Amino acid sequence: ICLGVSVWALADIASKPESAFVGAGMSKIMWVVLIAAFIVVFAPVALVLSIVYLSSVRPKLIKVA
Repeated sequence: ICLGVSVWALADIASKPESAFVGAGMSKIMWVVLIAAFIVVFAPVALVLSIVYLSSVRPKLIKVA
């Protein structure tokens, strides 16, 4: 589950333009690095970060775009 949700979040991040992140006051690179690093180091944290991204950051990006 951790890996699947994290990969879904990373794929979604990759599909969004950098300008959407800038418009929402976020950093695309920061989200990619955080989720990818924790997949390798401690998967449950990557799961939490992915859920945070998908539930709160993603809707902001959709509004901006």
